[in-house]
Amino acid sequence: KEKLCLDEIDAFAIDRGPGSFTGLRIGFSLLKGFLAFRKRPCYGALSLDIMTSKIDLPEGTRLGVVVDARREAVYSRFYRFSQGKWTAEGKPELLTLAELLTRVREGTHLVGDALIRYQAELAETFGNRIHFPAEEASSPSARTLVKWFQAQDERLSLLKRPQDFVPLYFRSSEAEEKRRT
Repeated sequence: KEKLCLDEIDAFAIDRGPGSFTGLRIGFSLLKGFLAFRKRPCYGALSLDIMTSKIDLPEGTRLGVVVDARREAVYSRFYRFSQGKWTAEGKPELLTLAELLTRVREGTHLVGDALIRYQAELAETFGNRIHFPAEEASSPSARTLVKWFQAQDERLSLLKRPQDFVPLYFRSSEAEEKRRT
């Protein structure tokens, strides 16, 4: 709703993925179009990290962010809430449901749009030993990118190299996989 001229923009921030192939490609294409017209610093963050910003849980809580990667897989990353912030326990992963079940531990809270597809199986496997917070965190928020930029948050990285301007998919597209077979 804000009307800005491109000259008034000091920097760009983008969700680098993982996520929708089409959505990420459109976002990066738009960013590259802006940059062709007006060079500005660019920053990016992982969608899974961005989604943690919407979650308010007690100190020591373990959180799993799970995003539907389609084709019977999820993008996931696990975090621990410590000293007022979410700290990643490892790298983002592309997992099957069976693999995800081995990563979830008792007491874990799970959020993300993969729950639309897999919450029933997770609840059946773990019962009330895992949690599905009421907070809505099924997608990343551009507002978080703005806040992180203003706070110079370490989760937002400066994009410099050409490969930084390519979405993080963590796997080939369905069309690329079909072409190989």
